[in-house]
Amino acid sequence: MKYCYLYIIFMFSLFAITSCKKRVMPTHVIVEDSIRHYYPMMLNDNLRLSYKLTNIGDEPFVISDIQPSCGCVTADDDHCRIIMPGKSANLNFLFNSAKNRGYVRQYIRIYGNVEPKGVVTLLFDVNVVVPTGAEPDYEEIYKKNSDDDAVVGQNSISGRITENGYWVGDSVPDFL
Repeated sequence: MKYCYLYIIFMFSLFAITSCKKRVMPTHVIVEDSIRHYYPMMLNDNLRLSYKLTNIGDEPFVISDIQPSCGCVTADDDHCRIIMPGKSANLNFLFNSAKNRGYVRQYIRIYGNVEPKGVVTLLFDVNVVVPTGAEPDYEEIYKKNSDDDAVVGQNSISGRITENGYWVGDSVPDFL
C-alpha cells in the first residue's frame, strides 16, 4: 500500500512537470531598416541604434539570445524578450567607437523562434575618423552641424535620411 501511494505521487509529479511545458512554434518577424549606413563619426563618440521589430506571425517571438559581432556594441538591458503576434518592439544598442578606426561594419544577431533559420541579422556600417589637430575635415564639420541641428545628428535613431543620420540601400547618396 505504501508503494502504491509513492507510485501515485510519482506519476502525478511527472504529469505536472511535463504538462506545463508548451512548445512555441516558429513565427515571422520583419525589421524596419535592418541594413543601415551611418554618416562618419569621430573616434570615442557613441552611436545609438534602435531597431523596430514587428512580429507578423501567429506565435509569440521569443528572443533567446542577442549576439553583437563586437564588444563595442552593447544591448540595452531593458529591452523586451517576447514580442506578441501583431505587436512591435524597439531593440536599443550603443556602439562605442573608442577602439575602431576607419570603415567599421558590425552585425547584431538576434536568436529566437523565427523563420527560416532561427536568427534575425541586423547590419550597420560607419566610418570612424580620428580628429585632426589642424583644420577640420568633413566629418568634424558634419558633427558640428549635426550637433547644432536637433533633427539630424548623432542622437537621432529612427526615420529616413533627412530625419535620422543614416541611409538604407546599396548606393551612397549624391550629396556625399
